[in-house]
Amino acid sequence: MENKVTISIVVITYNHAKFINQALNGIVSQKFDGSIELIISNDNSTDNTNEKINCFLKKFNQERKKDFLIKYYNHPKNLGAIPNFKWSLSEAQGKYIAICEGDDYWTDPYKLQKQVDFLENNPEYVVCSHNAKIIDSNGVLLKDKKIPQLTKDRDYSPYELQTGAFLLTLGMVFRNVIKDYPPNFSKVLNGDTFLISILGAYGKGKYLENIQPAAYRIHEGGIWSTLETLKRLKASRVFNKEMMVYHKNNKEVFNYWQQKQRNVSRKLLRLLAEIDNFKDYFSINIFYITQNPVFTSRYRLKELLKQNYLAVKSII
Repeated sequence: MENKVTISIVVITYNHAKFINQALNGIVSQKFDGSIELIISNDNSTDNTNEKINCFLKKFNQERKKDFLIKYYNHPKNLGAIPNFKWSLSEAQGKYIAICEGDDYWTDPYKLQKQVDFLENNPEYVVCSHNAKIIDSNGVLLKDKKIPQLTKDRDYSPYELQTGAFLLTLGMVFRNVIKDYPPNFSKVLNGDTFLISILGAYGKGKYLENIQPAAYRIHEGGIWSTLETLKRLKASRVFNKEMMVYHKNNKEVFNYWQQKQRNVSRKLLRLLAEIDNFKDYFSINIFYITQNPVFTSRYRLKELLKQNYLAVKSII
């Protein structure tokens, strides 16, 4: 059955009262020929994000645009960033999906038209994206391009997508081809990379230079900007593990994520001198051992872990 909605725009927001109007204005300012479904998913914000959205909707309903439907969900309980992301994507009914978090915003009014036109004319591509400038919480420009090395159009192979190609989430438009998101999608912090990896099974990716960079905001509420080195590596450990599980039947991609996991184990090992928490100290050592290719025999590894466990138990 053909999608009646041309494109679904997913906005996930949590405590973005200061920024949400700019995000929504950038969306409703789009000049687009097809029908638009805007899904706003407020993850039980504790500030006045809900009030800001309701004021915006009241004004929008007075100036309602043809073929532009807004669905607003204010969750009664906090789902968490990635579960909210997954839930919102699953709600999208459009032929295509675009994403704009509540603290970012689009600047090119023809962004959606350019990207949908590209995908319509190039069926071998599953996703296209563009660049963004970096701003701070006050809107001050910090960097002209988040990915400065991209200065012209370029392709991404399915393998590059599956191994975590760096496409900016707020710049993406992709085909709505994922019918069921895997359960482990909600276990990771960087759900955008997981999404890109899944899309790699459906085609190629494209970077488009002819779209005005969107605005990517760095502030104290961001996920990655608040994580210390140890926490980042722990998050990467979880992510790599889930990617290995998801790609277990694709040997080439599985091997890539396995190598990434081994690299994380080495980085964690170098942090041991700075760690005074016994649980972390012990788990990092065990993790390093389990990821070391020297231990190819499961029996030998099992015996080694058993000996280490008994040794530690005798000490404590």
